[in-house]
Amino acid sequence: MDNDELIKNNVLIQYKQKIMDILVSSPYLAELCSIDGYDPECLDDLMWENYVPTLFVEDNIENKEVYIMFDFSFEQSRITTYANINLVMQIYCHKDIIRLPNGLATRIDAVIAEICRLIDGLNILGIGYNDKIYDRILQSTNIHYTARELVFGVVDFSEVSRHAKPHRKR
Repeated sequence: MDNDELIKNNVLIQYKQKIMDILVSSPYLAELCSIDGYDPECLDDLMWENYVPTLFVEDNIENKEVYIMFDFSFEQSRITTYANINLVMQIYCHKDIIRLPNGLATRIDAVIAEICRLIDGLNILGIGYNDKIYDRILQSTNIHYTARELVFGVVDFSEVSRHAKPHRKR
């Protein structure tokens, strides 16, 4: 099986690629994450370095940067075609760079705000709208990092009509 066929037959790979494309599309997010040497022409370099499409073992990170790890969890009913999909994102920020240079917010809060701008309330996976379910503090085992976890629920397209929250068009 070649790579194109593998991707075509695996929705998880397709969803991860769509999220990666969204993250890489934001120069502001890149500026927040890659503290040393952000280059607008090298946004793709953030893939697999700062943006990682799997949840992460945090002891492996050592640079004074921000890391965004993400993955999906699926619950699918055997009786219906309804699928409950959650996008889980974990954001790690080195404590030495937590304060933004302008002092208006923490770097991790700015990263979360940008991720929400890019994802929340939008249909980017082609199956339904992404709605932020929660944003919680993670207890990091790496003493040099602070961490947060965002979870977005992806509403199945057949359930969109039940949603009261207005959604943005992308």
